[in-house]
Amino acid sequence: MEFAFSIIAGLLIGGYIDGELDTDFPFFTLLGLVGGVTAGLSLLLRTLKLRQNPKDEDHEES
Repeated sequence: MEFAFSIIAGLLIGGYIDGELDTDFPFFTLLGLVGGVTAGLSLLLRTLKLRQNPKDEDHEES
């Protein structure tokens, strides 16, 4: 869900900026897409890392 939300949010924000600036090329939409995919992958990798080593994280917080 977080991955999909990140991508959709990036597309919507980029599309909104392109609409407000009336750009010929959808530069901000593409930038939002790349940013959304990057944020989504970051969240996904962080979640996978926490699931692999839950005991290691508990010891680091103490």
